[in-house]
Amino acid sequence: MVADWLAPFLLLGWSLARPGVGTS
Repeated sequence: MVADWLAPFLLLGWSLARPGVGTS
């Protein structure tokens, strides 16, 4: 399913958007 390979990119983008989440 599309979400299977799209999820990692969404998580990465969200982490970059919120430095606190990506660094901790």
